[in-house]
Parts: sequence; C-alpha cells; structure tokens
Amino acid sequence: METLHGMVHAAARQYEARVAVKFDSGDDQGCSSLTYNQLLICADELTVLLKKHGVLKEQIIGLCCQPGIRVPIWILGILKLPAAYMPIDLDAPSQQSVRIMEKCGLEFSVIQSDLFQVKLNPQQSEFPEVYVRI
Repeated sequence: METLHGMVHAAARQYEARVAVKFDSGDDQGCSSLTYNQLLICADELTVLLKKHGVLKEQIIGLCCQPGIRVPIWILGILKLPAAYMPIDLDAPSQQSVRIMEKCGLEFSVIQSDLFQVKLNPQQSEFPEVYVRI
C-alpha cells in the first residue's frame, strides 16, 4: 500500500517546480503557494526536528494550528517519521481535548508558535514556526 508521503515524493520527482499547495487566507495577503520542492524541504526539516526531540516511529503527535499554507508541511513532516497526527481543536472545550489527548497517550504536540502568548522555548529552533513540547 502506498503512503501519502510516498505519493507526494513521487509527484515531487516528476513536478519539482510545480505548485503543490495553494492557500487563500481570504484577506489582503491573497493566495500563497508552495512548490513540491519547497513542501518536501520544509516537511523534512520538521521530521528531523521531531526526531531530534525524541519522537519515535508510530507515535501519535498532536497538531495544534490554524488553517494556513503550512498545515500540509506539518502533516507531511509528521507522517514521514512515520507517525500519526491528531488534530487539536482550538475551539473545543479544554476538558474534552485533555480527555482525548490522555486516551491517545499523547506525549508530543506540534503547536503553531503564534498561538502561544509566551514561547515555550526561548532559543530559536531551526523551524521557528513550530515548538515541540516535551
């Protein structure tokens, strides 16, 4: 069975410079896009960062973010470990989210940094948009 990240890699080999992802935020910034090459480079950076922080294969990783151009990067970076991701709903009641995280045995989360009022890690990482909370 072919994986999602395997299919993206196959498409990237064929269409490296073509647009892989487009996102329209609906505001004055207009539409942003990533090529297959950009998508893979960024996803690989996240995969390396997660491994560096001790994330193991086949773990479940929480993903807390707002819609945006980087969501496919984060999903692909997690899947490449290989691991599973669990979306964390920012609008869900916190007790419900905690219960789901505990049931899944969630140990790691990728959290979009601008969702924090205070950053967890004062040192700049190689992937500044994401902090891994251990």
